[in-house]
Amino acid sequence: MFIRTTRRKYKGKVYKSVSLVESYRENGKVKHKLISNITGWGDDLIRQFQVLLKEGPREAISGFSYSQGKSCGALIVLKEICKSMGIFQALGYGRQSQLALFQIFGRIINQGSRLKLANEWILDEAIEEVLGLEKIDEDDLYMNLDWLSHRQKAIEDKLFSLRYEGKKEITIYLYDVTSSYLEGEQNELARYGYNRDGKKGKKQIVIGLLCDQEGYPVSIEVFEGNTSDNKTVGAQLEKLQKRFKINRLVFVGDKGMLKSIQVEQIKGMDWHYITSITQPQIKTLMQQGVIQLSLFDDKIAEVLTGEERYILRRNPVRRDEIRQNRESRINFINNKISDYSGQIVQLFWSILYNSKKIDLRC
Repeated sequence: MFIRTTRRKYKGKVYKSVSLVESYRENGKVKHKLISNITGWGDDLIRQFQVLLKEGPREAISGFSYSQGKSCGALIVLKEICKSMGIFQALGYGRQSQLALFQIFGRIINQGSRLKLANEWILDEAIEEVLGLEKIDEDDLYMNLDWLSHRQKAIEDKLFSLRYEGKKEITIYLYDVTSSYLEGEQNELARYGYNRDGKKGKKQIVIGLLCDQEGYPVSIEVFEGNTSDNKTVGAQLEKLQKRFKINRLVFVGDKGMLKSIQVEQIKGMDWHYITSITQPQIKTLMQQGVIQLSLFDDKIAEVLTGEERYILRRNPVRRDEIRQNRESRINFINNKISDYSGQIVQLFWSILYNSKKIDLRC
């Protein structure tokens, strides 16, 4: 059993509710059962009962008083990490910058809504002591998102310059996209498109993330929900060339990302690219005699033709997936044949012996 405290804000006032809760497992899942509402016990009695639950019965120590302070350890650790990564320098040191850090910290530690961060989480954390913030509500956090949106380009540029200042130029950049569906309708980029979440009838947005060769984020961009993957690549190439002033690079994307138009665009910039090829492309190369099926082995093979270099290797993981898929299909068909074979035989003999003769000469 444990004591759970919840707070909610209503018309400028914060209301607290304290409950005695029991946790238990059911079918491998942790569930909670409300035992009693103990809000009316008073703070001292609740605190003593909480000590009793955690430590068991103990004798009172005369002349000794204690109280539960606000949590600060995780905040201090995250603050130092942000300093080492240059996030402090990129955001600045004003109130909006501190609110942005507050949202970052809250997302990592609490993972709750902005309403919960402003009305509940902040009451138990040393936000004022660590970040110098007080009197925060959810409206402040939503306004802070607008502030961040308007300064996204400047923040990304600053982070990029701080990370690579005085270092050897990064030459490999990786790019991929994902999507996120929306429940509401009030989003200017929301469109119906290929939904990776499998949510039918939901609008979505497409999100593209550009990283360096170490997986460090360089830039993020949101597109309309019906934008195809390859249509987002041009903006990233232009960004690398004009904003980040990259002279030499290798752009890495999957086969759905880098099609002929994007490949020609990369070549036109005198850059290089790495991608995978589709099954029809593999068949075409085999028909042309460029590659042979025997080259797909456990050892890496390289084939150079013109300006293209193909790196070939059999993927053991994919091989096992294909084998399992084939075996499951065969087993499914065999089971169906076994289930219906008896019925089919009976039906066949019934038709053979009971049907009327038909004169086909007409």
